Amino acid sequence: MVDVTALSNYELRDNLIELGFQPGPIIESTRRVYELKYLQMIGEVNSSDSGEGEDLASANPDRLTTPVRRTNVPKPAPEPAAASSNSTCDSEQRQMTPAERNAKWKVRVAAVLALAIVLYFYFGSAN
Repeated sequence: MVDVTALSNYELRDNLIELGFQPGPIIESTRRVYELKYLQMIGEVNSSDSGEGEDLASANPDRLTTPVRRTNVPKPAPEPAAASSNSTCDSEQRQMTPAERNAKWKVRVAAVLALAIVLYFYFGSAN
């Protein structure tokens, strides 16, 4: 019997590829599965044998047999349009008045100036 435990991850991967199997990443958690697959492919172990493969499956059956299920979650139905003419959509935003724009601009300028002052004292005091 071939001692697959003596093979490195790279050697095991190369051997599986030579036999026509495309393995995923071989890491600590997947190595045993690929060792069994390699032994099956070279005829050392049958998939129906009650050898080491059964021990692995019985130790943690969910690890080998858990199928990936994708469920389609239904999208919620769109809400009906409101009858009132006062409602606004995202695409129908209200235009700002010049006074609102001016106030928003002043807040932004004040924030930038405050940041500039903080940075000046933080980095300027190192000199």
